[in-house]
Amino acid sequence: MKFLDRLRNYEKDSIPEVLQTKIKNLTEKPEFNIEVMTRASKAAGGLAKWCYAIRIYAETQIVVKPLLEKQLVMTAKFDQAQIEV
Repeated sequence: MKFLDRLRNYEKDSIPEVLQTKIKNLTEKPEFNIEVMTRASKAAGGLAKWCYAIRIYAETQIVVKPLLEKQLVMTAKFDQAQIEV
């Protein structure tokens, strides 16, 4: 599989916590500047944007995932209540 395909198909919903920490540490460094990287190399800039986007996505999943699970439980309860009526 090509590198870009691997990035596009990356399983972003199950990033290990250790990897999330490494990505966060990397993207918070002052030298991790997307604009500077893009000027040096469009490929490097694109990869930097991808890393930053993956970090933001992983951070939002911490909030969203429990809410989605709660929604599933509530939907199941609602469906059961509808059947009982």
